Amino acid sequence: MDFQYDSEQNDLREAVRGLLQRAYGDPETRRQTVATDPGFDEKTWARLAEMGVLGLPFAEADGGMGAGPIEVGIVAEEMGRVLAPEPFVESVVLAGGLVAAVGTAAQRQAVLGPLSEGSSVLAFAHAEPGSRWSTSASGVTATEDGGTWRLTGVKEPVLAGARADVLVVSAVVDGATALFLVQGDAEGLTRTGYRSHDGSRAANVTFAATPAELLGEGTADRAADVERAQSLARIAYGNEAVGAMETALRTTAEYLKTRKQFGVTLNRFQALTFRAADMYVSVELARSTALWASMVADSGGDVVAAADRVRLQTSRAGRHVGKEAIQLHGGIGVTAEYSVGHYTSRLTAIDHVLGDGDWAAARLAEKVDGYPTVDPLGAPYTRAR
Repeated sequence: MDFQYDSEQNDLREAVRGLLQRAYGDPETRRQTVATDPGFDEKTWARLAEMGVLGLPFAEADGGMGAGPIEVGIVAEEMGRVLAPEPFVESVVLAGGLVAAVGTAAQRQAVLGPLSEGSSVLAFAHAEPGSRWSTSASGVTATEDGGTWRLTGVKEPVLAGARADVLVVSAVVDGATALFLVQGDAEGLTRTGYRSHDGSRAANVTFAATPAELLGEGTADRAADVERAQSLARIAYGNEAVGAMETALRTTAEYLKTRKQFGVTLNRFQALTFRAADMYVSVELARSTALWASMVADSGGDVVAAADRVRLQTSRAGRHVGKEAIQLHGGIGVTAEYSVGHYTSRLTAIDHVLGDGDWAAARLAEKVDGYPTVDPLGAPYTRAR
């Protein structure tokens, strides 16, 4: 299987890498950025828009670039390399992806155009207190009042929810999950933002008869659309995790080559070298799985199953690489001033967004009996349930 990028994809990677390296090449700059609201650099967000990054997955008719999951994965991986805090996956892949998939032509142009231009930030308000990684809404209800839809209930956590100019909100209508657009300054909307352990931002969002616009035509159940958008976001997060793991591995390898103990550098100790080699294997397994999943999405394959597989692999690899990076650095690895702890924190956050590794393993296990198998004579058959 050919995992090589073409010339345009390589150019995209180099351009994004150069921009993000200038913005966050110094870890201290990143720490200062996430310490103040909105938790990311608005100027870097605008520069990403100028490069066309924020419109990558959207059709040209909607103001986008008409690219696909592979290009999205390239950008996500580069963001992971430097822990760029811009809400690319949350705003473009997840919230923007839902608008692109469900919205009318007028809604797509009105919402995705400003997002692609960098003048707007989107957030998907779906998670609810007491729920866990569901594709359906239950805690927010929508009612039609004189031709106007109004939402009531609470969503939390809403990633990038405090800064978002437009919220894509899931709500219950006649027992089904419908999607709505809510403006950031809408009446009855209350947002309480807070900082997560990895420096990213989330919010508690409360709706009190808040006016909303129905996304798309009709109130058909959108749970399947939500699951597909979440799956594409999981694949993008997988690529971001690969970028973060690669930097953690490189930082650890450089430390082992320079830090001395008993008069020699740490890489002279065979046991430590073996542990670093195991980290490399984990990173490469995660990279192969993330690339494969991006290719499945690009070719129109089973996105949900691919996303579950990449989530399981990156979950295991992220835990392994993060823990080993800290342990091989010794005491400095647990300090707030050093970078490896921040990479481990981000890998942990990615693992718990939209379903963790154990959750993905359970979903894959439910489908084991339905996969094609080969009998001892080599003839394929499908195992009966």
